[in-house]
Amino acid sequence: MWNVTLKGIWAKKVRFLLTGFAVMLGVAFISGTFVLTATISNTFDGLFSDIYSNTDAVVRAPQTFKGAFGGGRGRISADLLPIVRSAAGVAEAAGTVQGIAVIVDKSGDALGSNGRGAPTLGFAWIRSPDLSTLHLVAGKAPTQPDDIVIDKKSADDAGYKPGDTVPVLTKDGRADYHLTGIVKFGTSNSLLGATIVAFTPDTASRVLAEPGMVDAIDVKADSGVSQEEVVRDVRAALRADPSAKHVEVISGTAITKESQNNFKDNLAFFNTFLLVFGIVALLVGSFIIFNTFSIIVAQRGRELALLRAIGAGQGQVVG
Repeated sequence: MWNVTLKGIWAKKVRFLLTGFAVMLGVAFISGTFVLTATISNTFDGLFSDIYSNTDAVVRAPQTFKGAFGGGRGRISADLLPIVRSAAGVAEAAGTVQGIAVIVDKSGDALGSNGRGAPTLGFAWIRSPDLSTLHLVAGKAPTQPDDIVIDKKSADDAGYKPGDTVPVLTKDGRADYHLTGIVKFGTSNSLLGATIVAFTPDTASRVLAEPGMVDAIDVKADSGVSQEEVVRDVRAALRADPSAKHVEVISGTAITKESQNNFKDNLAFFNTFLLVFGIVALLVGSFIIFNTFSIIVAQRGRELALLRAIGAGQGQVVG
């Protein structure tokens, strides 16, 4: 029976291979979906871990409504920064500002995806290397209101170097800025393909957010002070100021986990979307396989009858 089976497969090897290929396609689509979403999730888990690796506490506005990627928060006053810096256990503190900033190249075209891929980001330059994920690789940090630094990938793509004039589009309109330096995001030339512009803190508040406001305040604790201790100390310092009663303070570990979970929640629709196609592919593949085997049995009716006639058992024929 083994010899008959192997010779039958060899005689109809195309039919056998196509049947197996149909099974492989259905399974591979679903496996690929899980691998893709897990890879994206792990990439962003590592990204958020890098962003908050030296952040021990974050002061921010409470969430007023549930938005995408943990949104729905207002801004807080930059006047809280001196209070946070003076709190016990605080080594450094810096206000963070983020918004949309589009770099215009020398041909007058916008760099980036124009909403079809990686974003075009603007930040406030943070002087503390411990709290900043941007690191200078050429030139110097921005100090004047019209100074900026941009990521190395954007500088290479557009042909910009320190000393050039760079047009940038923000919510405040188009303006020309003096490029003082080139930065990397951690050890990468860009933030997963996003373009980056960093302004002085005052300029960032004006062109990306609101004058005198910041998105949050990142805190680095003194040596030997735990995250729980510095969170408690910052809360105590802010509690004494009436203008700070509507802010919250969380640890660096908590905001890292929160950011990772928010991204996974927003990635779930993508996973479901691909899984639907995977299930459809598997169902279609199963249908094809069932029909293929039905046709095979019909075509081999005489062959199977002959095998039974010469002594093959029912289990052998079915097998």
